[in-house]
Formats: sequence, C-alpha cells, structure tokens
Amino acid sequence: MFTDAPDGVRGLYGTPQRDALHAKLFAKPKGNGYSENTLHTNYKAGRGHQATPSHEVRRDMLELTGYNSSVTAMALLIVWMALQFIIATVAHRKQDNMIPGKVDDSLDHHSFVFRSHRAYMNAVEGMSLYFPAFVVALLLGVSANFVAALTWIYLAARIVHGVLYYMIATNKNPSPRSYFWAISFLTTLVLIGANVAALF
Repeated sequence: MFTDAPDGVRGLYGTPQRDALHAKLFAKPKGNGYSENTLHTNYKAGRGHQATPSHEVRRDMLELTGYNSSVTAMALLIVWMALQFIIATVAHRKQDNMIPGKVDDSLDHHSFVFRSHRAYMNAVEGMSLYFPAFVVALLLGVSANFVAALTWIYLAARIVHGVLYYMIATNKNPSPRSYFWAISFLTTLVLIGANVAALF
C-alpha cells in the first residue's frame, strides 16, 4: 500500500506520522489540477525538485495575452509580406522568356518586375532584424504597450514603403519610399535598444 514512498517514510507505516505524511504526499489533485504537494510524482519520476504548478503556467499564459495587439500587428505584417511575394511572383512570371528565380540584370526601377522584386526583398531584409527583436521583447517582458506601438508603426511604414515602391518608378535615392524605410529601420533599432535595456 505504501511501497511507492521513500525508504525513510516506510518506517512510519501505521503511525499518526504515517497518516499525516500519506495525506500530504498522496493528496488527490484539486479542482485546478494541481496537488499542493507533488513529492510523490517527483519521487516516481526520479526528480528532486518540485513540479511546476499548473496555475503558474496559466499565469504565464495570461501575461502573454497582454501582447495580443503586438501579435496581431505581426500577423498582419506576415500577411502583407505574403502578398508582396505573390505580387513579385506574378509580375516575374508574366515576362517573356523569363528565367525562374532570376531578375534580368538590365532592369531597373522603371520596371515593375524589378520594383516588385526589390520591394519584397527589402521587406525580407527588414523582417530578418525586426522579427527576432520582436520575439526577444516578448520573452524579456518588455512593455506590451511599447512593443505594440512599435510594431504597428513598423507595419504602417512597411505597407507605405511597399505601395510607394510599386507606384513610383525612379532610380533616385532617396525617394519618397526611403523615408518610410528609415522609419521602419529606426523602429527596429528602438526595439533592439529596449531589449538591451531590459537585460539590466
């Protein structure tokens, strides 16, 4: 009946101490699915530390829900990038004698094929910096409102940048789109700076 208990506990079998320990160590889980003492589970699993209470896990999940606005903005950003990929792919496929995966070196910003390709690649380059910084910010617990504000600004800047890239055929640099690229890049630097500050 008490064979699962540690050796030091078996000697208490049949005593009041045994009854108290049995009630404590082998208590059935409560309504939240967590027994106040998980020593029995730990001994059977060969662990010496206490298991993580389910209510603590739920608390962590509730803390993450504070980033709902940030995650929504990030999801929309991914959708926008997917749309840019489709636009670039369709434009490329419509070319005569097109070569899959290659943009003609003779093309410049006066070609929509070139502009759609560059708009997408620029988005990928920017996302390669912003997305890791975004994930780290969530893990470090940077202010949810702060992360949300930056991510929405980044999303707006990237959308305007892409639209201007499609509409304006110019080889000049800077051009109107350049200002929105700068906003998105500055937003990325601010988020990285917030992550660094959160470490100290």
